[in-house]
Amino acid sequence: DPAPPAGPVPQVTQLTGQRLSPGKVRFTWKNPAPKAGDSYLWRPIEVGVKHPFSSTDETTVTVPGSSSGSTCIEVQLRRADGAVAAENTEGCAK
Repeated sequence: DPAPPAGPVPQVTQLTGQRLSPGKVRFTWKNPAPKAGDSYLWRPIEVGVKHPFSSTDETTVTVPGSSSGSTCIEVQLRRADGAVAAENTEGCAK
């Protein structure tokens, strides 16, 4: 028998950012249903700029802090088979 469908890929949860210093912000998140081979696509959110996604196997990234106040990113869960969550999760740190 074929394997049952895996179902939709969930969004990451609890995406929070913490300013480490004036120039760095660390974001962390949770995978609500971890599976072997999961990874995460993430990118900064900046008005007027479309950043490419970067990939990580960790549930944390450290990014340069915005000089304008808030630093924001979006994160998407990607399964080992390439399936991704239908929605990105966004989070900001002031």
